[in-house]
Amino acid sequence: MNTTMHSQATSPNAISTVDALWTLIQSQTKAVRKALAKRILDEEAKLDDSQKSAKARQKAKPYTLEELNARIDCAEADIAAGRVISRAEASERMKNHINQHL
Repeated sequence: MNTTMHSQATSPNAISTVDALWTLIQSQTKAVRKALAKRILDEEAKLDDSQKSAKARQKAKPYTLEELNARIDCAEADIAAGRVISRAEASERMKNHINQHL
């Protein structure tokens, strides 16, 4: 998508791309103009969310060795206590559930 906009026409009778687009938008029905406005605002919101997510990822700090060890210790305690199941067991349970509901 070309985002370059020419604010000045190159000849006295020329019209800029932005002015041509604006004229086209103004000639649409109110419902179409509202739909276009909503779509533009939605796109801007998505862009804002995307930029916020990117900034959050940049600010995320890596785990320290102590934090990693604590997470591993917690996971090992869950395994020892039987609070978790293996990936194979989870997959088998899902297959059985799906087969029962077909």
